[in-house]
Amino acid sequence: MNQLMGQNQRRSKVNESNITVNIAVSHGDKKFNLQTCVDPEWLFNVFINGIKECINCQVDLTQFKLKGLLLNDVYISQNDSRTLKTLGFTNYCTLFLTFIQNTINKRIYKVQVELKVKKIELFIEQIITTPISCVFHDILVELFQNHQLKIARPLAIFINGTEIQPYDLRQIIDFQTGKGITITIKSIDPNQKPNKSSIEKFQFALYKSKKIQRFSKKQIKIQLNDDMEVYDYNDLPLVELIQKHVTIKQTQYFRQIYFINDVILFELENIHAINDFKLEVLQLDESQEQKYYFFGDFQKKYKIRSIIDQIWYYFEEYIPINTSKIELQNFIKHNLFGPNYDNYKQELIILDDELIINYSRILN
Repeated sequence: MNQLMGQNQRRSKVNESNITVNIAVSHGDKKFNLQTCVDPEWLFNVFINGIKECINCQVDLTQFKLKGLLLNDVYISQNDSRTLKTLGFTNYCTLFLTFIQNTINKRIYKVQVELKVKKIELFIEQIITTPISCVFHDILVELFQNHQLKIARPLAIFINGTEIQPYDLRQIIDFQTGKGITITIKSIDPNQKPNKSSIEKFQFALYKSKKIQRFSKKQIKIQLNDDMEVYDYNDLPLVELIQKHVTIKQTQYFRQIYFINDVILFELENIHAINDFKLEVLQLDESQEQKYYFFGDFQKKYKIRSIIDQIWYYFEEYIPINTSKIELQNFIKHNLFGPNYDNYKQELIILDDELIINYSRILN
């Protein structure tokens, strides 16, 4: 560990304030411990990258991702750029790391949409463990954001030719057959009265589509000093946009500070821009901080691990970054259960960009 991180340690000022940090690693069925001496003024994201390099020498992390970073019962983002001292590291403290296998299985599904006066085809990318309730919601939002379509009445979803209830909690993989999955969205017959669930799902998706208006083509305007550059981009997280477009000399001792609409953030890993935005970069000398100011509409991609009536689900949701914790819980719960919203109680744990939610049915 010290050999891998030694070059960086030699650059830092060696003094009596250095601390010894224990690292307890859990990697599948393997558990082992590391120990290193480090300057408490080190930035945490630099420190954790050194640890990951060391671990990669002992085990293959190609198929694994870092799940938890726990110090004194507090979870820390691996991209946090605060110093170890600021985060509460002390001499002989222990940092707990957990690596889990990255088994997220996404597939592209073709959707046939049969409206009253028009038929179209679209493609959606979904994790195979996503509940049908959320799949239907995502399809509706995409349809509503197509301004060429005029949809005034609730729609119905059919999978492999069978109509599925709008708030069905079965996973999309449950419908997989040897021939794949056939998803069809149809207009409800004007002579047929939509049920409460269909109306609820329609209105909920319509509300979200109006709240988040996407542009078909997005641009990022990057200003560094007096220079302005403009790029087209797709739905990349902000951290990848910076790596791709911002050509600034960076050092590992240079603290990166990120602001979104003047609110400070510690990481950009799962933050996405909804449409056009501007980035101003303030570059100072190497003894000071480098600041990034993002201006626009942004949302965060949350990975959700959920237990519903003792069945595990894994799916993702894009939520505006200014959404409160209570609003976040209510959105997910409403998206899953609709009119049955109040029939479930929940226990929520937030780990950086991941939510673990345990839902249990309330018995009357």
